[in-house]
Amino acid sequence: MSHYNRIFFIAACLAVLILFTACSQAPGGLAATPDAAFSGQTIQAGGCTLTPRSAQVSKRYPAGCTKGTPNCIEMNGDDLLMVVTLSGNAGCNLEQLVDQLVMDKDIYLLAPNGVKSTRLLTGLDQGFLVLGFGLDSPPDNLLLVWGDNPSIKLPQTSSE
Repeated sequence: MSHYNRIFFIAACLAVLILFTACSQAPGGLAATPDAAFSGQTIQAGGCTLTPRSAQVSKRYPAGCTKGTPNCIEMNGDDLLMVVTLSGNAGCNLEQLVDQLVMDKDIYLLAPNGVKSTRLLTGLDQGFLVLGFGLDSPPDNLLLVWGDNPSIKLPQTSSE
């Protein structure tokens, strides 16, 4: 993906994110309970304790959405989207946290070869924090890196 296409895609993703947040209307499919692979792992951010719930790879978000419809993000070509969902502790203001995280460069996926994946999506879906990362190759042993928090190994799952 060229630099200009990537910028356009990121801008489009941000526009869709604003629609998600403004409309408070999100499609289903989020994990009701955390994936066992995340047992005991948490992230501290903006006064919140976040618990990873799921990590899914897809060509689009939300999974199963129809290309070209509102609120549907679809990756181009062979690119993939890793969507990580997290829940916040009681009293955590996820809406305020999303505002803080939008420009945070210390949140990314790290591949074993040292390649960092760009975060393309930051938002809320059904009360969960949702982060989406662009991948140009199938995921394998990816780590979620978030500032000073310990890295979290993501399970390899697919939603489609």
